[in-house]
Amino acid sequence: MLAAIGAVVGAQSAVTTPAAHFGFELGGDGHYAMWGQTAAYFEKLDRESDRVETRVLGKSTLGQPFLLVTISSPQNLAKAARYKDIARQLADPRGLTPQQVDALAREGRAVVLVTLGLHSTEVASSQMGPLMAYRLATSNDERVRTILDNTIFLLIPGFNPDGQDIVGEWLKKSAGTPYEGSGPPELYSAYVGHDNNRDGYMLSQVESRHWAKVAYHEWYPQVYMDVHQMGSYGSRISIPPKYDPINPNVDPLVWRGSQLLGGAMGTVLEAENVTGVESQVHFDAWFMASFHTITNQLNIPGFHTESASARQIWPLYIHPQQLQPASRGRPEYKAQMTFPHPWPGGWWRQGDIVRQQEISTLALVEAAGRYREMFQKNRAISASRQVERGATEAPYAHVIPLRQHDPGTAMKFVSTLMLSGVEVHRVVDGFSTSGRVVEAGDLIVRLDQPARALVKSLIEPLIYPDNDWTRRRDGFPLRPYDMASFTLGDHMGVESFGVVEKLTAKLEKLSMPPKLTGKISGSGAAGWLLTPTWNDSFRAVNRVLKAGGAVHRLQHPPEPWAPGTFWIPAGGSTNASTVQALANELGLPFTAVASPPVSRAWRLRPLRVGLYRRYLGGNMDEGWTRFLFDNWEFPYARVEADEIRSGGLNARYDAIVFADDDLRSILGAEPREQAPPVYANAELPAEFRKGVGEAGVQALKEFVQNGGSLVLLDGATALATERFGIPVKNVLAGLSARDFFAPGSTLRVSVDNSQPLGYGMPKNALILFFDSAAFDIGNSLSNDRISVVARYGDRDLLRGGWLDGEKHLAQQAALLDVGYGRGHLVLVGFRPQNRTQTQGTFKVLFNALYQAGATEVAPGGF
Repeated sequence: MLAAIGAVVGAQSAVTTPAAHFGFELGGDGHYAMWGQTAAYFEKLDRESDRVETRVLGKSTLGQPFLLVTISSPQNLAKAARYKDIARQLADPRGLTPQQVDALAREGRAVVLVTLGLHSTEVASSQMGPLMAYRLATSNDERVRTILDNTIFLLIPGFNPDGQDIVGEWLKKSAGTPYEGSGPPELYSAYVGHDNNRDGYMLSQVESRHWAKVAYHEWYPQVYMDVHQMGSYGSRISIPPKYDPINPNVDPLVWRGSQLLGGAMGTVLEAENVTGVESQVHFDAWFMASFHTITNQLNIPGFHTESASARQIWPLYIHPQQLQPASRGRPEYKAQMTFPHPWPGGWWRQGDIVRQQEISTLALVEAAGRYREMFQKNRAISASRQVERGATEAPYAHVIPLRQHDPGTAMKFVSTLMLSGVEVHRVVDGFSTSGRVVEAGDLIVRLDQPARALVKSLIEPLIYPDNDWTRRRDGFPLRPYDMASFTLGDHMGVESFGVVEKLTAKLEKLSMPPKLTGKISGSGAAGWLLTPTWNDSFRAVNRVLKAGGAVHRLQHPPEPWAPGTFWIPAGGSTNASTVQALANELGLPFTAVASPPVSRAWRLRPLRVGLYRRYLGGNMDEGWTRFLFDNWEFPYARVEADEIRSGGLNARYDAIVFADDDLRSILGAEPREQAPPVYANAELPAEFRKGVGEAGVQALKEFVQNGGSLVLLDGATALATERFGIPVKNVLAGLSARDFFAPGSTLRVSVDNSQPLGYGMPKNALILFFDSAAFDIGNSLSNDRISVVARYGDRDLLRGGWLDGEKHLAQQAALLDVGYGRGHLVLVGFRPQNRTQTQGTFKVLFNALYQAGATEVAPGGF
């Protein structure tokens, strides 16, 4: 059952078999290979086979080797540089004639990229990779020869090497216990867990950038597939194409490529007697945060397969009556056009998953090889269409001015675009367009380029379709697969505008991501003023505080400075040299002054931040928050339930942060039979199912009453509204999706930036509302102790995504600062740091941390 498809004919005896290397049959019940073993095997294939080249692209987050394995015929590998160049030219065919495109496609090879092991609890693909590679390294059957001769097969065998080992250690620890078959109690990566597949366009993680280097800057593949697993009680494998709605910016030829390749995969799977194969269900083509969806925006048919899961590496028996309809696209577990041969039920094993993944992956690569000229030309056709549309349809470009609220974040946005292969220009000579002034030095993203779809999707807001594809027959909304809004420019708070007139201005193309030049203006030796509107100002302040320097925030600074401006007095380690170094490295503008400003101020103190850590499989939003804190150099400690229950928190912390979570997870599901059934990891040992409990709630109340700040993000705000007895309620709690629905949408709010939580924010801001909260304030004798920092307007709240039931948000609060004893409850009813993409609202969280422990000083009291 575990053998590769077909006979291995004329195998090269010098190539070590997987069984000989690993000491067991990959995919066998209870067997699992760790990453070190896997990497060593691919390095061995590099030495033993002239069809395999293994290269270390760099290190993973935790220091493991990140591999790219290139598989093809020896003759093709010898000409790899030429085939790379052909793929590059076809990805951007500007300047090529149709005849030249045809000639390049005849000469070139189909470049196919496949990634395994991204989601580490989806265990089978990391075990399948060595088996598939061995077959390609040794077999001479006709299908293998087709692949080797006609394709350059790029395999990333471990997209998450760290996770493969985290999961493997837990599998060993839990084997033979009542918890066998559960997932690990914590995130299966250093930071983000399952959300590593939501980093496809932000490219914040090390592993994401290794992938992007291959896909966008080195090999320019014409096809990309990522291999996954899903739940256990539906179809056995989901293959392309995806379900509606589709992203309207993608060239239609890309979707046709997915259909063709999915059809080839399904045909081969059926011929190999694999049942339960399904397409066009569950996974919509609007979703664009993953690697396998973002490539569609760059003219690469991208998709994934999802195999039904067993009990991790152990078998699972499934009764026929347990097999379920799909969430969308298949109303019952019966044969239909997209699901012609249902699986009947029975035992389901890791080996079954490995087999179907190998069959489907090789079928994909074989089909790409048989149609190699077509897929190469298709990439050029799609790219040319995007260029043509960009040249003939307004807007023709988007301007990103240097003069904006946070220029540093705007540069980060541009750098992110360039990581994905987007072409960016700098304006040489200023011009005017539609009444807007474009200054020399401003950046401009032309749309007459192959990456047009990606640029439009990340800059221009899209409204999620509200139609028969997105609602049930009874009108109930069907949830998008992930979010409804992916407009990164909005999420980062970047200001831009479209150019609707033909471009004639002189531009220069950027060869490197832009970097602002820091400077110190003004004169005087008393100290420096620093704007609160730049996110990177907080990184600089953290360095000053860490070095023992003093920092204040001015409540009423002199014009034109904004409330919350940082005042950094000279003294000790803070001098002109160190400040100049900060300006240079971070690209920040400091202003030197001869005398301290006259203003009431907050004196900041070195931060003492606790970030709540729960288990139950880990909390991805907590992981992203750690990633944010580490990158912006906020010191913090992870605080667990036992420490909170023990009390005395003020001795160690000024602020305790709870990332987005549901109240039940925070409190803990005790005893075990009360564990929420939706948690895949509810069967974890008791020490990994703890919550703070009522004792922890009391300890947190005492912490805030004694002067601490409890910072609650999104769903975690229920801890305050439901357990702290404050006159604040979430007006959306308990509403059905029929009444209110905003599944990851970009909404407009107004911000009072004269208040400490609003310092540095624009008065009109965009937030990411992801099934979030909105607050109504009840009558009390302490109304003055509740400050509304951000509020929704009456109407027109939707910027991008889907909003149903707007009336429930009208005039409600999005961000509250609630006085509680001597401390603060900070209720953030949205995702201020979602996946570190919502950089336009980072300052809300940063301000909450700085407010904690700060002391007020009178004018002249520095």
